[in-house]
Amino acid sequence: MTKKMGMAVQSIMILFIVLFSLTADAGAASGVEVSGDLTISNAGSLIFPDGTAQTTASAPTWYQVLPALQRFQLVMGGNAVLDRETGLVWVKAPDTLPWEWHAAVSYCYSLDWGGRSGWRLPAATELASLVDKSVGVNITPKLPIGHPFANILPNAYWSSSAPADYPITAWSVNMGDGTVNYGDKSSGFNAWCVRGGQ
Repeated sequence: MTKKMGMAVQSIMILFIVLFSLTADAGAASGVEVSGDLTISNAGSLIFPDGTAQTTASAPTWYQVLPALQRFQLVMGGNAVLDRETGLVWVKAPDTLPWEWHAAVSYCYSLDWGGRSGWRLPAATELASLVDKSVGVNITPKLPIGHPFANILPNAYWSSSAPADYPITAWSVNMGDGTVNYGDKSSGFNAWCVRGGQ
């Protein structure tokens, strides 16, 4: 009896949501403000302060493969790059100094880039998501043709991921050949900071 009653309540709630959305004022263009500078339009798009919108159709989907010109968008005054495939925001031109792993983690956490904080070292899977090995053997870095990044060296870049069975190491992604390996945390690898995700 309780299970049937729960299903009935759930059905009524779904019906209410559908009816409410059908009777919403479709003529209002401004939508509902959700946070000082973000608005949700009546069509369900998230509208950013610069007037651009993100709909569920343009929301990041990890299974989707986009050409570089559609995949990457400069944001934060051109200081960072939005990856539309993953929804992650990357520093456009990362520092080229090598870092020990602990220093790289601290560097990203303390970074103020494009007027924003909240940066971090990416997970190995996030960093590897940028790699495009189809660009050819003589092309480095192994990023999609037409990417907007600068200062990307054909070196190993630290990730925040560490093998559970070998904690003195951490995973890295080599932008020279696109491989994922691990290295001793005292090694000097590059750091490429990211925002969002996780």
